[in-house]
Amino acid sequence: MSKNYSTIEKNIAKFLSGSPKVKKLIKNTYQRLSFLLHKKNEKLILKSGYKVRKVGDSGNTFFGYYDKSPISPCGKYIAFIETESDTSKKPSHANSIVRVVVKDLAEMTTVFQDEISAFNWQQGNRLHWIDSEQIVYNIYDGNTDDYHCIKVNIYTKQSMKYELPLADSYNNDFFINLDYKKLANLRPDYGYFSHLQPCDEKTKIYKIDFISGVRKLLFSLDQLDSEVSLEKQKINHVMISPDGSKFIFMHRFYDKNDSRVDNLYSYDLAEDKLKKLNTGKMVSHLCWISNNELFGYLSNEKNEFGFFTVDVFSNSLTKIKELDEFGDGHPSYMNGKVLIDSYPNKSRMQLLYLFDLKTKKVEDVAEFFHGFKFAGETRCDLHPRYISDKNYAVDSVYQNTRGLYLVSHD
Repeated sequence: MSKNYSTIEKNIAKFLSGSPKVKKLIKNTYQRLSFLLHKKNEKLILKSGYKVRKVGDSGNTFFGYYDKSPISPCGKYIAFIETESDTSKKPSHANSIVRVVVKDLAEMTTVFQDEISAFNWQQGNRLHWIDSEQIVYNIYDGNTDDYHCIKVNIYTKQSMKYELPLADSYNNDFFINLDYKKLANLRPDYGYFSHLQPCDEKTKIYKIDFISGVRKLLFSLDQLDSEVSLEKQKINHVMISPDGSKFIFMHRFYDKNDSRVDNLYSYDLAEDKLKKLNTGKMVSHLCWISNNELFGYLSNEKNEFGFFTVDVFSNSLTKIKELDEFGDGHPSYMNGKVLIDSYPNKSRMQLLYLFDLKTKKVEDVAEFFHGFKFAGETRCDLHPRYISDKNYAVDSVYQNTRGLYLVSHD
């Protein structure tokens, strides 16, 4: 693989992580100098047996986050977002429009399309499948000046709109919401920007039934552990366990010294119980690898950064030392292996690799170039998702436009 950042460089980044403004300035300068020394001619490097094809005929295409697959459970359709807008620029307010598109995967003919104005470049609008016929995603309604989840049957075109927007769902049973207005203020990478009215600073989290639309209040932001005002706190990255019994979420705020503090919580839906997990002050990206265990990049209470498994039941962490040479990435799990990406290294290449949880072996898959044109809120993380054991989907800008790509093995 290409030249990665050293342990010393990672420790410096770790030290600066609590001061994002200073880190951003130093990081940008250092990355540009490093690129001059380590620049590669290739924009795409595929390991033996792998091939790549882009989804969509023109413009920019992408799917969003790494925790959902764009492919329908039946394997016949692919859902994604499409736009002719310049995705190296930040989304603006209600004049920014993108299209939700569903195509037949074999023929690439369009079977569904909808224009929406609730989105960001990192997560899209949380578009995903809840069964082989129905998709869900978030929309903006100018009449309510609010964001809502909508469920659509791609065959009948019947739809159902819900009072709240979704963060994650469990099949066609229920979903959990988030406050995208607040995220627009505190974490614009993941917020929406069409609204005019301010957010509710308390951020109430609900469980919403897909069939009846009935919602149940689970908790609010003021019930979480923090020493700062509600205006400086946010909830993000809701992920429901495979069996639907619980979900995790990240609670982030900046303390009185303006240092970032991350907390990881789980919520047991059967017991209606919150649990603060024993992580350190940095929590990044995770995925479920069983109904009670997580895999992700975070820090422990000793302030050691790296990939860990987290046992939600026993509230214990286990460091994966075999991945110490790798930095932060977005993990997806299937059949004992974790598919992980990286942020751009010194050559501006994003790595895509597999990690076998049993053998602890790493298998390289590909490298994608990420130029400086896309940065900050407009960056394009690979956000790898499994389609099958040897087939994946990633978002990439290696061709200088944002694209959803299918990576397959012969």
